[in-house]
Amino acid sequence: MSGIYNVFLKWAPADRSQTAAWGRHHLTFANRYEADEFYRLMQTVRNANLNMFAGLVRDSPQFWCHSGLLWHSVHDVQALGLAEEFRQTLSTVLVNDGQVGGRTFELITNPVTGPDWFSGGTFFIRNRRQPQLYWCVHNSYVHTSTDRRTKFKVELEDPPKDTDAKMVLIRSDRVIVTVVEEAHGSLGERKYLGVEDFNNGAVSRLALVSTPHVWTFGDLVLKRVGVRWEDVRDGSGNVTENRPTVVPMSEGGQDEWELC
Repeated sequence: MSGIYNVFLKWAPADRSQTAAWGRHHLTFANRYEADEFYRLMQTVRNANLNMFAGLVRDSPQFWCHSGLLWHSVHDVQALGLAEEFRQTLSTVLVNDGQVGGRTFELITNPVTGPDWFSGGTFFIRNRRQPQLYWCVHNSYVHTSTDRRTKFKVELEDPPKDTDAKMVLIRSDRVIVTVVEEAHGSLGERKYLGVEDFNNGAVSRLALVSTPHVWTFGDLVLKRVGVRWEDVRDGSGNVTENRPTVVPMSEGGQDEWELC
């Protein structure tokens, strides 16, 4: 996903004076996916067998809190080499203290709207560059539409069993996508988002299928899905309309999509 992405991180220990005054950081990422991947790291990273971000809470996609032992853990995790994969995609700055003086508290100029991307959530899917274009299921196939939209549930194929924490979706996750039947109507067994091939694989489309199809989240929203205009024919083979159809693409025709 293109575009700079910003997050406020607040240290919120039990000590009220410290909570009110210290440990506010502004995190700037190369994109939202980098931010969510850093959050997943924060959920598990340890130093000297201590949880560096104990009590981590994600109040919104761009406002996070923790109650770890140190207010400067977000600096330490980088300085200690525990977040090396974010060396070129993350910049952090300590912002103003809650007391007199301090540094400038920058405003986030591009706030995110819509639900957080947690596994098990239900979402519409729309085009990143043309946000009025939504995915819509019609006759088991996925099309784009400006006036219709279909809601999907996106969940991890194999969610971790050793934590109750909500898991924000990241690019490497293996996910299963299903249509929300309450919003779309009964679909029987064909409720999973998958791929159907025609003409011996010469033509493929995103379609509802009867068995779970495993996607890589990054492939679904960034790398392997685009739109192709296709003719719609009647029973006599006559073209009745031309409709945008969502199809697998990986050779440059793919587009960027986002959950909303």
